Amino acid sequence: MERIRLGISISLTGSYSVQGVESFNGLTLYVSDLNERGGIYVPGLGSRVPVELVHFDDESDPDECRRNVEKLLSHEKVDILLGPYSSSLALAAAEEAESRGVTLWNHGGSTDDMDERGFTCLVSAITPASVYSRGIIALVREKDPGARRVASFSAFDSGFSRSVARGVDRYGAEYGFEVKRFEFRTGREDFSGLLPEALEYEPDVIIGMGR
Repeated sequence: MERIRLGISISLTGSYSVQGVESFNGLTLYVSDLNERGGIYVPGLGSRVPVELVHFDDESDPDECRRNVEKLLSHEKVDILLGPYSSSLALAAAEEAESRGVTLWNHGGSTDDMDERGFTCLVSAITPASVYSRGIIALVREKDPGARRVASFSAFDSGFSRSVARGVDRYGAEYGFEVKRFEFRTGREDFSGLLPEALEYEPDVIIGMGR
């Protein structure tokens, strides 16, 4: 084995490009650091093997992500397949990898669908979105035993946001809070219409979840 090929479909352009570029920069630093030390140690060879990163821009589009994964596996024949940033893209990559029986290492898709869909070729290194709110809710309860209400702001058309909102409902109830949802459409920038109702609710903590 002369090299280990890592493959990833990543959003260098499009709506997820900010996070995609950040993820890609981190990955390129990882590969650079590995290669400075000779690569990944392979016990069967008794030596280190250099790493090569192969990537394609999915333009933040799930269909393009599927095509990229197909190219990475069929044409580039990468040894390790890494997942993209964003739940919708990670699901697309997982579907393509599953159909080919190839393990996808998921670092950027936290929607609970990643677990609930029953993928057998998936390793997730990220906390499920429904658990995101548990820490802050537990902390508020610890610091303020008299706190009663949580206002939950979530995007109703985002799988990620809905997963986080379900967690707020669950952990809010578990820690003795009343939870009220205030829902909006993804991309909304002006929340002034929701604020009067939210203030009237008199929440002790506001938890916002979008993308």
